[in-house]
Amino acid sequence: MGTIQVRDDNIGLTTYQARVRRVGYRAVSKNFPNRAEAEKWIAAVEADLDRDAALRAQESARQKLGLHVEARAPVPMDAPLVSDATPFRDLMQRYSVLVSPLKKSAESEILRLGKLGRDKISSYAVGSLTPSIIAQWRDRRLGEVAPDTVTREMHLMSAVINMARREWGLELVCNPFALPRKPKRSKGRIRRLRGNELARLLLAAETAQGGFLYSMIQFAIETAMRQGEIVSLDWRYIDLDKRTAHLPNTKNGDHRTVPLSMRAIELLRKLAVIELTLDRAGPVFPGVTGEAVKRAFQNARKRAGIEDLRFHDLRHEAITRLFEKGLNPIEVASISGHKDMRMLQRYTHLEANKLAQKLN
Repeated sequence: MGTIQVRDDNIGLTTYQARVRRVGYRAVSKNFPNRAEAEKWIAAVEADLDRDAALRAQESARQKLGLHVEARAPVPMDAPLVSDATPFRDLMQRYSVLVSPLKKSAESEILRLGKLGRDKISSYAVGSLTPSIIAQWRDRRLGEVAPDTVTREMHLMSAVINMARREWGLELVCNPFALPRKPKRSKGRIRRLRGNELARLLLAAETAQGGFLYSMIQFAIETAMRQGEIVSLDWRYIDLDKRTAHLPNTKNGDHRTVPLSMRAIELLRKLAVIELTLDRAGPVFPGVTGEAVKRAFQNARKRAGIEDLRFHDLRHEAITRLFEKGLNPIEVASISGHKDMRMLQRYTHLEANKLAQKLN
């Protein structure tokens, strides 16, 4: 808990020593010319301690379940409050240690921050970042990656600045990322499997390292689940008799129960046999991370000689197949988890020829 001790020296100068002590952490202290700055520093340090305690609890829980725990940098509890002279790279590193691990998208966000930390924009002092500099960076990135990727990176860097302003003592009048124009949102991507691509992909997946990709690809097509939802799938929430898989924590913050096809049930039964029991708790794909799936899929795709195909495209394929089976948008949304029905409109035009047949 933070305390403040008022000290007067022999020449009448008053200082305020802020001190934070907490079990399990070394005590830290710092002197300030007034109480307000001391209280601000205590609040920032205690916020860092709270986040680190939460991270430790998460890591302990993952270790008990036998899950892999990524090594992380020590939390800079005794680091000074940031200023406009702080390199932007330092802010992103601090954010990746203290904030990102608490998010659902922790793994991908930490990787994204790592890449941004190697970009030229990270070398600027925070106070030197201007809308003009950010716009130049944006235009350069648009020549390297898709517009949606640039937008996500801008939102993430903006979040770093906002956190620094709210809790880390950064005194900026406004967030420089708030002013530059964001790239125009691209049209929704629809990439269907063509010809014998699925057979080739599965053949390549059979030799993928880890042995999980073959089942994951088929399961994605059968369920329309997102990659992260499949990775986090837990036996505790699977009912093979009722043919359902419950997802307690999805990307959009809701939970949902996904009906399982007979093929999906068959895949799960085979996995259960491999893991020796049908009555267990824990991940269906133990030890598998989103990054491992991404790399395994990319390598399998290359071995199969398939161009421009992502794991997420399997979800698009699955949703399109649901419409082809005659399910209506509400039924499809209950399976896919879409909140906005307009997001499903991009799939319906693919079946215009079948709608024409119904008009006859």
